[in-house]
Amino acid sequence: MDDARSAEQVRPLLPAGPGSRVLVAERRRLVDHLVRQGRYHECRAALELAPPHADAAADRRMASSLRNCVGTADVHQGRFRQAHAWFSDALRIGRQQGDPREQARATAGMGAAKWPQGRTTEAVAHLVDVVEAAARLDDDWLADTSTCNLGAIHDRQGWHEEALEYFTTVLAYAEKIGRSRMISKPLCFAADAHLALGQYTEARNLLRRATALAREVGDLPLRAVSLSRLGAAEHGQGDPRAAVALHREALSALNEHTSTALEMEVRSRLGDTYAATGRRAGARQQFRIALSLARAVDHPGSTPWRRPGCGTAEQHRAIASGEVRGRHACLCRWCAGVRGEGRGRTSPGSASAAGPGSQQCGSTTRPSQCGRGTSAAP
Repeated sequence: MDDARSAEQVRPLLPAGPGSRVLVAERRRLVDHLVRQGRYHECRAALELAPPHADAAADRRMASSLRNCVGTADVHQGRFRQAHAWFSDALRIGRQQGDPREQARATAGMGAAKWPQGRTTEAVAHLVDVVEAAARLDDDWLADTSTCNLGAIHDRQGWHEEALEYFTTVLAYAEKIGRSRMISKPLCFAADAHLALGQYTEARNLLRRATALAREVGDLPLRAVSLSRLGAAEHGQGDPRAAVALHREALSALNEHTSTALEMEVRSRLGDTYAATGRRAGARQQFRIALSLARAVDHPGSTPWRRPGCGTAEQHRAIASGEVRGRHACLCRWCAGVRGEGRGRTSPGSASAAGPGSQQCGSTTRPSQCGRGTSAAP
């Protein structure tokens, strides 16, 4: 299929069954389509074929750029250590070639890969450097992504008002760039901060727009995130029926390629809503399914939600399978749900309080002060 205009043009022409290989030459990158479908492993497989041939390209930036792309695909899959290795290699090549833009992109990737591993001080230092470099390079995309990560770090630390300032800046960059997907992401992040603050009306307004944009571009993971958080906003507004419907719609957007952490988030919120409406059996089922996703429990990026006394991965699998019954010591959100304790200590909308993807800064200072005396704001 040559000169494809869009994924929408190609999708009806693809074979329905497995076993067929299709070559699509399109005007935009194929990886964009794969990312919107949540097919990160296929995206990475496609990208992994390219670096060995990068030296033959006329564009000298290709070697570092491709490594940055593979690293980004690893971040999407939660493979943060592998991502960091790719970004480090891209930074090395960018320095050898004296390319400040590729160096900045690699540094931004290193920041995105480090903070989920608990290396928040280093991550903030990287991201602050990139925000400053983006201003010199007049690169709105770099400024957008790095500022968004800084906002996410603040949000996970509990500095929600400051996080909202970052996301307001990110939204301005995204609207200037004009890509619907880039606009939807800061809306979701900002809504999450509003949810944590109990500002459900503000969150709902942002998420309605984010959901419409995610549907417009056909981004399934982003649609699932926005729908689930919209459900949390409706839950907080006192409409659990609407919340359940939205959480179920979010589940319907998931597929076999969906990240485990995202599925855990959606099922945990649905479990919270079931528990709030007295549907204890349904709540326990959702929390058991979340616990059974052992890969996320073992995942290094999920460890920050553990608390003192939290069970091991093996204990979580045993609890999920029913091998461990009665009251057990684990304090995590999912085990509390299996015990029938509802949403435990988290707010209706806050997966970040104890959910997957929560990150803890190693410093006792605010993230903008970690390792620096200056603000991370651009």
